[in-house]
Amino acid sequence: MREQDATLQYLSERIDSLSAEYERAKSNTSHLHDQMESAWQSLHDLQEEYREYKEQASYEFQESQYCWSMHDGAGAKEHSENGHLLNEKKAGVSLYLDGAHAKFDSEKSEFDKAVAYQRGIKEQLDQARNEHKLRIEELKAQNLREQIHWKEKSCGRCGATIRYNDTWNHIPNYCKSCKEKMNAEREEREKKKAAEAAKWMEKPCKQCGRTIRYNIEWSNQPNFCPECKEKFEYEKREREKTDAKNLARDVEKLLFTILHGIIFRIIAKIANQNLKKNKKVRRKNKIIKEVRTINFALIIILERMTFILEMINPSTMMGMGM
Repeated sequence: MREQDATLQYLSERIDSLSAEYERAKSNTSHLHDQMESAWQSLHDLQEEYREYKEQASYEFQESQYCWSMHDGAGAKEHSENGHLLNEKKAGVSLYLDGAHAKFDSEKSEFDKAVAYQRGIKEQLDQARNEHKLRIEELKAQNLREQIHWKEKSCGRCGATIRYNDTWNHIPNYCKSCKEKMNAEREEREKKKAAEAAKWMEKPCKQCGRTIRYNIEWSNQPNFCPECKEKFEYEKREREKTDAKNLARDVEKLLFTILHGIIFRIIAKIANQNLKKNKKVRRKNKIIKEVRTINFALIIILERMTFILEMINPSTMMGMGM
């Protein structure tokens, strides 16, 4: 018991010493963390400034190209000069970035060392506390910790008998054979999953540049995103509608011309025959009246034909839901 009591005394003193050292390590880690955060904030601010200059310069060069395409030489020159000026500012910020990176790396290295040291002290402290706890349990239980208690249970998969020690932190639910099979099955599933994921790739849409995901096993791999594809289909339908309308209008004009010429030739022929037989003015006026009547009837017929053509027009039929 004296030896055991001496061990407990040693463990208690070691716990006190490690606790004090751990608190000092925590304080130092916190201080270094603040310094690292400050260095990171400075680096982040410079990175943001660099990114803004880069984006602005890119925008100015794009505007310059657009002005050139629009034959605006003055505007293109102005945007180009602005882009070069922004690039110079970006280069200036880049010089400070190197120093900021170096400072952050240095602060982070010191912080990482402090964290590693703190963790080491914590592990020693936890170990000392666990040993102290175990020592007390050994004294109270009179060495029951050294006694081995073996029990049996059935494998959760095949039902085979499993022998285990009730002092283990992790009591198995599966036998060794089943564990190996389950691990092999899990690895196989992960391989299949990785192989399936490798079949999927990305490329930009040829129209708008959006990202398109496609499978390399597809026989017909898309070149356009769904939005652009739908837009193309819509434009195609609109062109088909316009073509159908133009075709109907051309047919209508053609029929009108043909019918108009045929009927008027018939009317003129009849009028000439009647005029030869009777040249009196009264008869002539009567014939003119008949011509006007037939012309009016012709207009009614042509209007009716126009209505019929509109009814058979494909765009009209689509509008009616047919």
